[in-house]
Amino acid sequence: MRLSKHPPRKILGVNLTPLIDIVFLLIIFFMTVSQITRVSQDQLQLAVVSNADQTEEQMSLIVVVNEAGSYEVQSEIKTLSEIQLIVQEQLARLNPGQVPRTVVKIDRRAKSDSYNALMRTLKQLGISDVRISVLPE
Repeated sequence: MRLSKHPPRKILGVNLTPLIDIVFLLIIFFMTVSQITRVSQDQLQLAVVSNADQTEEQMSLIVVVNEAGSYEVQSEIKTLSEIQLIVQEQLARLNPGQVPRTVVKIDRRAKSDSYNALMRTLKQLGISDVRISVLPE
């Protein structure tokens, strides 16, 4: 009878409990993030820019320039003169020296004429700090 000189090998087991915990945490994270992004998406195709500023702040004025080149403020179609009146009302309500935070969301299929006219109007009113909403790369 031949005896082995090597001791019997131990079978190494893998503890799957931490792995399962991580998988569940990832599932919860992605489900939560997908719900948040669905709520905050508009039906616009925004331009794609690398290093986009993704800070979400409470804005005083959000102007949407849709594909047709028309302007929307609070989901209502507005003309440039109406937007000018809205901005002037906001400027009157603010303290001296304060400027309303302004965001422009523009559909990338829209012509630049509408955007340029809006920016000229805002500049005439003294608003030079305008954030342009884009999608990160």
